[in-house]
Amino acid sequence: MASGSKKTSRKKGVTKRNRTGVKKRAAPKKKAAGRAKKTPKKSVKKARRKKTARKGRSRRSTSAATRRWPKRLLKLAVVLVLVVSLPIVIYGFILDARIKDRFASQPWKQPARVFARPLELYVGASLSSGELERHVLELGYARARQPERPGDFARAQNHLRLISRGNSLAGVPSQALDVYFSGNTLVELTDGNGAPVPLATLEPQMIGSILARSGEDRMVVGADAVPHLLKQALIAVEDRRFSTHHGLDFKGIARAAFANIRAGRVTQGGSTITQQLIKGHFLSNEQTWKRKFKEALMAISLDARMYKDEILLAYINEIYLGQDGRRAIHGFDLASRFYFSRRLDELDVHQIATLTGMVRGPSQYNPRRYPQAALERRNQVIGILEQQDVISAEAAAVARDQPLGITRDRTGNFGGYPTVLSMVKQQLLRDYKQEDLTSVGLSVFTTLDVIAQQRVEQHMSQALEQVERDSGAASESLQTAAAVLAPDTGELIALVGGRQIGFDGFNRALEMRRPIGSLIKPFVYLTALESGRYDLDSMISNAPLDVELENGQIWSPRNFDDLYGGDVPVFKALSQSFNTPAVRAGLDVGVDNVVETLRSMGITRDIDAFPSLLLGSVELSPLEVAQLYLGLAGRGFVTPPRVVRTVKDAAGNELKSYPLEVQQAASADSAYQIVHTLRLAATQGTARSLAYRLPGITVAGKTGSTNDFRDSWFAGLTQSAVAVVWVGRDDNAPTGLTGSRGALPVWASIMRALNSSPLLQYAPESLLQAPFDYASGEALPYCDPAVLIPLRPNVDRQSIVDCR
Repeated sequence: MASGSKKTSRKKGVTKRNRTGVKKRAAPKKKAAGRAKKTPKKSVKKARRKKTARKGRSRRSTSAATRRWPKRLLKLAVVLVLVVSLPIVIYGFILDARIKDRFASQPWKQPARVFARPLELYVGASLSSGELERHVLELGYARARQPERPGDFARAQNHLRLISRGNSLAGVPSQALDVYFSGNTLVELTDGNGAPVPLATLEPQMIGSILARSGEDRMVVGADAVPHLLKQALIAVEDRRFSTHHGLDFKGIARAAFANIRAGRVTQGGSTITQQLIKGHFLSNEQTWKRKFKEALMAISLDARMYKDEILLAYINEIYLGQDGRRAIHGFDLASRFYFSRRLDELDVHQIATLTGMVRGPSQYNPRRYPQAALERRNQVIGILEQQDVISAEAAAVARDQPLGITRDRTGNFGGYPTVLSMVKQQLLRDYKQEDLTSVGLSVFTTLDVIAQQRVEQHMSQALEQVERDSGAASESLQTAAAVLAPDTGELIALVGGRQIGFDGFNRALEMRRPIGSLIKPFVYLTALESGRYDLDSMISNAPLDVELENGQIWSPRNFDDLYGGDVPVFKALSQSFNTPAVRAGLDVGVDNVVETLRSMGITRDIDAFPSLLLGSVELSPLEVAQLYLGLAGRGFVTPPRVVRTVKDAAGNELKSYPLEVQQAASADSAYQIVHTLRLAATQGTARSLAYRLPGITVAGKTGSTNDFRDSWFAGLTQSAVAVVWVGRDDNAPTGLTGSRGALPVWASIMRALNSSPLLQYAPESLLQAPFDYASGEALPYCDPAVLIPLRPNVDRQSIVDCR
């Protein structure tokens, strides 16, 4: 038992009794230190396999993680690229749409071109060889020993040989002409073979453009009008890899950057022709990365959308090539005309090289301001063309030997007639929007006679200087304005807005409003004749007069010389320009009716029917006064003044014509009687100095002056012109000049310059031709010598002699 008990006590968990007798399981004994428990071989292998498996799993996890991180990095990169590039792509589409919209619609703003009437050549024309030479020079013709191509001319004393260019829009053909003169008259006209030519027409002269506020101007040309040499020169000088790159030339950019770094300054540009087109057409000149980035995107887009030839043609029409005052010269064709007075397809090698060289710096290489710099740049371009085998060595040598050949800084074709252009715009804006006039390339053909305009300008200036000398006025203290119209059509012949020829400033002929003084009197008496209560022999008191106004004040009109008398006939009252008879007649027929006469004769502005109107207090422009006298010249038929004949679109299709408009405003008999009386004024009355200023030329006219001699007027008629002249001061100070001492001499000088025809008037059969003594105003019983006065027949005049 002892041995059994001992064995039992060694067992694990043997229970013992505690003091209470409850059996309690004994805790197992701890193993002796260093004593290992034996494990079966299967368990060891299994444990090893688990351990190895755990290590394998760990190694596989590390390897998988190592393999996954490049993929994650790539995904991250893709996401970043998408995040960054998506806005760029969207922005690129926006820019592309802008390019598509611009070039699909109207890519360039083309201002309306305004042309004068074509110059007609015929035997007997009033024209000198000098005037024709000046005219063809303003058309851009070039002198030549022997004219060989359109735009060439040669002059030998009184003989000009030329080959006209023609103008398809105006329907004018090109032809060779020989023109011979004797003094100021064309005496012989033949073609290139010596055959007589009854009538030849030169192409119309462009007198200006209607520009937008930006001042951007260009003449767009088609591919057939661009010299092949110009295309080659631009590629050789500006973009040698133009044909192969896709809008951006990275080699060119690197080359330019290296050259600039080496030189320490900007000596080369890396922009392609495509980029330059984008910059000029869409972007500003600001040097920022944003603008450069935008330019690059748009260049790529444009290159993808357009053929290379289309891009180059657009560039030729777009590029900026200088400044003419506020007008920006864009495109090679306009630059060719501006600098060389020739069309683009007429340029020689050295001229093409000059314009090509200007692309780098239009201001820096401006041939008018910096001729030496322009010459050096031109020769540099010629050298490049020779190196690139664009031209031969012989052609390069010839081109280098040529002078720049820049024409004088002309104003003829480019804004030399701002006064006329103002009237053109005024008429066109009745039918067209301002945007149409500045952007869609209209061609406007006007009535302006440039030869007459030049004569009027020259002789007005000389006559005004003489008036200043004769009157003792300070030199250049007086100003002037004039309107000259054709009496039968109302077409503008010439318009002068001031003594500074070609100055684009205040246009006094259109914009100035001054009291017209005694120029109103023919229309006061026209109203009286039309009323049926007056005739030219009706007697009116020439005594002093007091008129009570509506406000109770007294108005006392006075005669110019403070000389008064008894009764005078209407014809003498008008020809001598007495004031008090005119006021009496006007008050008698009604001031309102006088205002209505003015309106019927074409005046559209509001006019106050005050008694002072009867002495010319109404303020009108010279052109508006000419409108009134047109009605008299037209025997009572009113023709509105007009300057535009036709308007055509860029393709040459006629959009609108402005035909003659006629409306009867007064009877032919009354109008004839007034004009006949104005003929008396030119021989017996206030304008009698015309008898020696224009000897042998019958005219009808009326002087006018205002209070304190602030304004001097003259309005007159000949067979070929209705002309109105104003002389005064811009500050409205007194001049001391009456109409006969100020405006009349200037008017007479204009008529001499225009070789104006004598006024021819045929008396209506319905009127008597009654003889009168002019001095006394009394009727005579005989016809010669006497002044014949046209009168209406009635029962009271059966005893009057009729000298028809």
